[in-house]
Amino acid sequence: MPDQRPSGAETLRRYVDRRGVLKSAAVSLTALSSSLAGCSDDVADGSTDPSRTATRRSPTESATATHTETRTPTRAETRTPTRAETRTPTRAETRTPTQTETPTATRTSTEAETRTATPRRIEPVSTIGSVPIHETEQLPAEPQSSGITGDDQTHALTNRASVSNDSEAHLTVDGALVGTGTLGMNASAAFRTYWRAPESGTYTLTASYWGNGAYEYAPRENRNRDYTLCSETNLAVLTNDRTVAHQTRPDLQRANSGLQTRAAEQLLEFLAYRLVAPYVGVVGSLIARAVINWAIDLERRDPTAGSFLTTALDPYTVEVQFTATAGTVYQFQVTPSVGFTGESHADQHTAAKVESIYHLEGLSVRRE
Repeated sequence: MPDQRPSGAETLRRYVDRRGVLKSAAVSLTALSSSLAGCSDDVADGSTDPSRTATRRSPTESATATHTETRTPTRAETRTPTRAETRTPTRAETRTPTQTETPTATRTSTEAETRTATPRRIEPVSTIGSVPIHETEQLPAEPQSSGITGDDQTHALTNRASVSNDSEAHLTVDGALVGTGTLGMNASAAFRTYWRAPESGTYTLTASYWGNGAYEYAPRENRNRDYTLCSETNLAVLTNDRTVAHQTRPDLQRANSGLQTRAAEQLLEFLAYRLVAPYVGVVGSLIARAVINWAIDLERRDPTAGSFLTTALDPYTVEVQFTATAGTVYQFQVTPSVGFTGESHADQHTAAKVESIYHLEGLSVRRE
């Protein structure tokens, strides 16, 4: 059977023909675009013409538009505006608004209004008792590593922080290290309320929550590996980006070292200063210090998995006491967080995962 493939000349001819078709199509599109632009201009010019109607016309009617629709504007319609119509506004008409006329969205807040603590779209509450959650934020940290050289690899399989229904946070960090070095991951979420003190005095802020969390790491043999894994909840009161009071509750904390306790301490510092402090906002440094100060249970034969669980019938609570000034706006923030650091001293595979689900049952303030 003869070869049916086109020759080089035939291929070139087809290519040129296609180029011609494309060029023709481009020209047609250009013409169509110009035509549409002209139609748009006609519509724009006639939008204020009272002689026109808003009735949709068929294509045939459009093609046979009447002379009235294409008439030349009369002298009255095209006249030059008079001097009175084009005059420059007087000083009184262009004056700068007075202080009382300045829009709320652009005014400068006083210290008591705490400009930096209150987004302008949110109206602070002054409730004693249960308070609402005004906003939430997802705070996954960028995975961090050190000592990774040559063919060593890190794999951040999952780094997720999601918030739903203004009351639930699902936090997951899952990563692996192939070779020697250190890998750290962290994910947090923030629940915020803006509260204006009704009067000066001492108050107590309480957050109640429930949920569950778990960790696991592999392989079981840890002679050349070190791990630290954490899941915690922070409650803070802030104003003008300044911390007034705070408390961090550990929900799950574990360390496993094949070397010595100092190795776990160093990994906690890595987690705190490389991940938590830079990525969790104002309260990041507070959580970081708490993480470093924990006396983490360190065992050479610690199980490779662990968990915590609490229910709505028996929720955890964390509370702080603070002194407030009447009229000042305070930011209440609940920040659940999970993280881990893993370090390998041998050219082997190392993996770790921490996952927690937090339900914020309620946030309340009371006067002491």
